[in-house]
Amino acid sequence: MTKKYKNPPLVEAICEFHFSLVEGVTNFPFVNEFYEHIKQRFPNRSEKNAIEFTFSPFIDSNSQTPKVLETVDLYQFKSEDERVIVQVGENLITINHLREYSNWEIYKPIILNIFSDFICLTNRVELRKINIRAINQIEFTKTIGFKFNNFFYFGASLPKGLDNDLNLYDMKMELNYENRRDLMTIILKNAPFVDKDKIVFFFDLSYMTNNCSTWRLEQVNNWLELAHEHLNQAFELGLSEETKKAFN
Repeated sequence: MTKKYKNPPLVEAICEFHFSLVEGVTNFPFVNEFYEHIKQRFPNRSEKNAIEFTFSPFIDSNSQTPKVLETVDLYQFKSEDERVIVQVGENLITINHLREYSNWEIYKPIILNIFSDFICLTNRVELRKINIRAINQIEFTKTIGFKFNNFFYFGASLPKGLDNDLNLYDMKMELNYENRRDLMTIILKNAPFVDKDKIVFFFDLSYMTNNCSTWRLEQVNNWLELAHEHLNQAFELGLSEETKKAFN
């Protein structure tokens, strides 16, 4: 987020590029060459596998042992400190920035460099969707009579007589932006009470567009700036000043 905090609640920032499937071409044939381009910045390579169970169509499934197929679901390339991870899926690239988050001025150039490297290598320029997401974890000391509206400005106020202690909160809303070209999703929910002395909320903001099929690097750069501006605004307006005190 643009405003600098000493202890920001951001636990993960994610930027996703989804590509259209063209004549069965996937990202996987380019993985080795792509790794050669980025391995100085992201030297640690690994794979995430998917497990699939299949049955023969000619044998009763109740009387046979399924065949187990293990396939690569994602290739991962991690920075030396493992705070930034590039993931390549069948028709997907993500750039994940984990805690401790640096800042937007560092993260955005990483996103653009990865995107540029990939499309130059694969010539895959037909984007289907771009999504950027900020997952925040906010903790409070649990007290009797915790007043939700003292800390968050999202959601409906409970009527008088129903203002009991909060046990579970789970809210999701979607907002249109830029003449309905873009969509912001806001999720606010609390985690199960695993610690009797704390209450933990996840404030999950994402901003996406699926009207980007002809975009090139300049348009992607402009959109990222716009998306970041809107996400930052939602973050700042959605939290009370009392909540933000904890970040400093």
